Amino acid sequence: MLNHIRQGEGEPVVLLHGLFGGSRYWKSLMAFLSDEFEVIALDLPGFARSADVSVPNNVSEYGSAVLTFLESLGLESFNILGHSLGGAIAQQMAIEYPNRIDRLVAYATKPALLDEDRFESFEKTMERVLTSDIDDVVRAQAANWLEAGTDTPNFALCLDASQGVTSKSAAACLQAIRGWDVRDRLYEVKIPVLIVSGDRDSSVSLETLIDEKQAFSNGQLSILPGCAHMAHLESPACFNLTVREFLKDTNSNN
Repeated sequence: MLNHIRQGEGEPVVLLHGLFGGSRYWKSLMAFLSDEFEVIALDLPGFARSADVSVPNNVSEYGSAVLTFLESLGLESFNILGHSLGGAIAQQMAIEYPNRIDRLVAYATKPALLDEDRFESFEKTMERVLTSDIDDVVRAQAANWLEAGTDTPNFALCLDASQGVTSKSAAACLQAIRGWDVRDRLYEVKIPVLIVSGDRDSSVSLETLIDEKQAFSNGQLSILPGCAHMAHLESPACFNLTVREFLKDTNSNN
């Protein structure tokens, strides 16, 4: 069983964290949404308090593991928000399980995990994971996620949420997602999609986000000013409201 936090009542909203992340960094969003939704935040296999769960072999298997877990909770359909790595998994799930997902929030993510618009290559990240202390790797990653770097309480929150990951599980995850690319399949996703990211995200370029939005048949794009890769921590009021309004917007079903 994957570790998770479950809060609130109503239509289900599933939260998937990013690389080196964990369910604990969704605290603000969960509190904001739980008045109207049932919110489930997972620790993905290999991370945080699910670090002892075997890492899937690819993104599709990650999606299958998430779906199997949600089915064990009795969820037949749900909304899903995926951040970074979690966004890749969420997009894959929207393609493979179109009748299970009602709405998709693709947050600080993209449809292909390529190096062109990332602050460093996957090869470089893999090298550091395999040769450096994992805590040092997480600290270096987290510093790039936040516009203010280490000079913010959110930096400590990111470090806390990551606790549990190991060099072995992180390397297995990087191997699993290497080469993932669904750019030629986004047209298959017919549900409403919100693409949201910060304007200073060094992991996803604006051009990539625009291309992603155009590829979805029912996509919206929201760029949050002054935020890097962790907009939900850097500008929580704006991020939370943007997500809630999308989840409640019945007009986007048309």
